[in-house]
Amino acid sequence: MTAITIRLVGENDDRLFKGIEVDNKIPYVDLKKRIETFTKIHPDFQELRFRGDELPDVERPLQDIKFGEELVVKHTSLLQWKNYLTIVQKFREAKENRSRQKRVVEANEQAKQLYDVKFFSAYATFYSDWLRMREEYAVFLDNVPDFIK
Repeated sequence: MTAITIRLVGENDDRLFKGIEVDNKIPYVDLKKRIETFTKIHPDFQELRFRGDELPDVERPLQDIKFGEELVVKHTSLLQWKNYLTIVQKFREAKENRSRQKRVVEANEQAKQLYDVKFFSAYATFYSDWLRMREEYAVFLDNVPDFIK
């Protein structure tokens, strides 16, 4: 067993999970499940890096890991979150209600996809940001027939 650090990146400040005991012979699939217990990122949505490179999808990826080394983890939907923020910014800059409403529908669809893959479970500060932004544009959703139902 070796104690490693899992570094969750994506927010302003990385989150560190230190002293995580792993067997250096742990299978790739089991490693991803173990990482999920700390980061709340489902294995299908984990992007893993080790020593600056993508962690290889091999049977035993940590064979030569040393005490205290880091695995860097991020959610594969992080870029989608950045797209969401761009859409919200365009909403804020739009002058016409029709344009603003279009952006709101786009933003809401992006947020729904993020919610569905449990993105906000891993990034709680982003969830708080999303709630604040949604409150800002919710009135525009009230006038979209699909959201009234």
